[in-house]
Parts: sequence; structure tokens; C-alpha cells
Amino acid sequence: MLKSSNKIKHGSYVAFYAKKCYKQSKAGWLFSIGRYADESYQELPYYELVGKWNGTYYVAVFPTDVQFAGVTKTAMKQYQKLDKSVKKIIKSVSP
Repeated sequence: MLKSSNKIKHGSYVAFYAKKCYKQSKAGWLFSIGRYADESYQELPYYELVGKWNGTYYVAVFPTDVQFAGVTKTAMKQYQKLDKSVKKIIKSVSP
């Protein structure tokens, strides 16, 4: 599942969720890709710089807490399977 900020330039983002977790508990956040005009992203607790294009930093932001608490075993397995692919997905991001 995909969520995005609308009509924001500095700090805009797209967030990716495991659909089953999100439906059950509004959790299941896998990661977000945020846009930053400066290096303020360095204050985030868990991030990876994806790249810098046209003066804008693109940053992958990751959860720091469990995202599948209180969901079914099926939803938890979906989250864990998707989470294993996150680093590969991040490396494929380009302008």
C-alpha cells in the first residue's frame, strides 16, 4: 500500500506499508522516501541517503519500532517477507 504527502515540496514523501498490517492495525510501515532541500534528514533516527538530484536529497526512512504488533500471523508473515526486500528496492530508486 502506498501513501503520500500532497502539495509539499520540502519534506514531501511516499510511504510504503504491508497492506494486511495496515488494514488490521494502521501499522505495517516498511519505509518512506522523503525529499529534503537541505541535510536536515540527518536528524532522523534511522535513514539511508538514496541520492541527490537537482539539489534535492532523497532519503529512505525506516521504522524504529515493531510494525506488526497485534496483527494476525498471516499479516505478520506478509510484513516480514516484504521487509526482506526493502534494501533491494531502495537501491533501485533513481530520478
